[in-house]
Amino acid sequence: MAKSEGRYHGRKPKFNKNSLQLQHAFKLYQSGMTDIAVSKVTGINRITFKRYREKLGITQIS
Repeated sequence: MAKSEGRYHGRKPKFNKNSLQLQHAFKLYQSGMTDIAVSKVTGINRITFKRYREKLGITQIS
């Protein structure tokens, strides 16, 4: 009901695409680290990192 009336917008995103922590995580991932390793180094949850990575189209450079 509230959502259909435009009063509910959901939770605010934890990171935005310009977040320094997220940009650092993307650089680590592109350098060859796995999602799990990036998660341990940066402190970003693995699933959260994967969600942002897929949303922004970040791929690993091989």
